[in-house]
Amino acid sequence: MSRRRGAIASRRRIAALSYKRGIVLGGGEGGFSTVTNTTPGTYGSQWFYEPTGSYAYLAGRGHKVVLVLFMLERLFASPSSATFVSTELQRLKDQAAYAAANGMQVIIQPFNKGAYCTTVSGTRTVNKIGSTTYTQAMFNAHMVALSNELETNAGVYALGLMNEPYHLTNAECETVMSSAIDAIRGAGWSTSAGAGKKIIVPTSAYSGVHDLSTRHPSGPWKAGDDLIYEIHHYWDADHSGAYVASYSTENTNTAVAAGAYPDKLHARVIGQELNGAITWAAGRKLWIGEYGVPNRGDLALEEAELTQWKTLLNAYLARCDEAGINATAWLAGSTSFGTIWQLYESNPAGSYGPALSIARPQAATIEAHPTVV
Repeated sequence: MSRRRGAIASRRRIAALSYKRGIVLGGGEGGFSTVTNTTPGTYGSQWFYEPTGSYAYLAGRGHKVVLVLFMLERLFASPSSATFVSTELQRLKDQAAYAAANGMQVIIQPFNKGAYCTTVSGTRTVNKIGSTTYTQAMFNAHMVALSNELETNAGVYALGLMNEPYHLTNAECETVMSSAIDAIRGAGWSTSAGAGKKIIVPTSAYSGVHDLSTRHPSGPWKAGDDLIYEIHHYWDADHSGAYVASYSTENTNTAVAAGAYPDKLHARVIGQELNGAITWAAGRKLWIGEYGVPNRGDLALEEAELTQWKTLLNAYLARCDEAGINATAWLAGSTSFGTIWQLYESNPAGSYGPALSIARPQAATIEAHPTVV
């Protein structure tokens, strides 16, 4: 093939890529560290889902997908029963309806970290998937019940199996999620390209990009056009997303040489970590379920630093565009007000009920890299 024909073919392949972009909408996971099946908390206080106006606002900003988090204990009152708590199921269906009414879709995902919590003799007990109290079969039954509810819902794009399953070992994560996938497919889920819904498969621990190939050295462990593998990517040195240090400090302390990149932080985040994940995926679809840059306020000193983070953010998303990677940015929603990752907030800020109506400065950079279908 000539260089000219090869270049044309390459451009066509890039043009053919499709990917989803959007936002993680916080609220449904609220109070997750105290939740049990008998103490779910109070709706509107411990947890909350956004009103339809928030979806209209996000759609107006160009977003096409929202990741909605929830707690299994609030949806299923018993670990051994797949009977829904009807009010919580309706709340999730409402989120899908709000999305569909505004030309969007949702991903529904439990925030349980690989476990289901019960109360034993007054003490909160964490029961990881595969334990006696929360067996693999019980988890599978919950996921099958939910998938059956979601598969024909036009407002749903995918079922996420779990957010950051750190209660499971790396090997357990692969085994547990494979079993759940088999159960969902066995209940009638379509595995053909473009048909049915997608299943978002979590990678282990905190789903971090930086040690992905160490945790899962054989790469994606389950095949199928219905599967998308989830990774999370925060760019501070410990990959926690706390962003304690400034951009300049992070760049100075990065051991990776800049090479052809603008600085060392670009080289580590994009050249080493993101490109490493692309290699790990070996052609399988990826979903960056969480990523984000800090915004500590509106003071001039902080705005100068935010410009540096936004420059990296733009380059990062451009690489995601080239590779056809799906992504949802962390975070928006009434319950996320005051966090350094806040992208959109309501007015009055920090209150339950009012729709999102205010964009933070880093939001525009994310909006410049929208969904491509």
